[in-house]
Amino acid sequence: MTAWHDNPGIVCVVSLLLFAVIAWLLLRPLSGRRLLGRTPFLIVTAGVLLFVAAIEIPEALRTPFEHYLGHSIHSMVRVSDTEEENWDLLWGERCGTVFDYMILGSAILAIVNLFRRNAAWLNVSALFLSVGWFFLFIWSTLARFPF
Repeated sequence: MTAWHDNPGIVCVVSLLLFAVIAWLLLRPLSGRRLLGRTPFLIVTAGVLLFVAAIEIPEALRTPFEHYLGHSIHSMVRVSDTEEENWDLLWGERCGTVFDYMILGSAILAIVNLFRRNAAWLNVSALFLSVGWFFLFIWSTLARFPF
């Protein structure tokens, strides 16, 4: 397992390739109606691969990121007047927020597609998977608090 931690570039590339293969298999042959009808299912199933790739990008492309930022990606940055946080962890939290909104958007698009009667089975599945992601988010949030 340490080989994955030592090679973030490989993790990023493999995640993007797996997402591309799943997207190609799910969306072929490509048309506008098929793209709108199947995108929610693609996001809730293979979107996690994009999330993993996005988290690993700063580590995989360390030199360009550090040059752009002007500091190390592992340095502490000021979040507010009194708080500092590791930049790498802050990046992961922001990517997680984007992923959460992607899941919410896919649930909304799945409902719209159901009203339009477009790819009904895939959109019902996407809606149930979105609810599952929501409960996983709630569980992981509550697991952080010491009760």
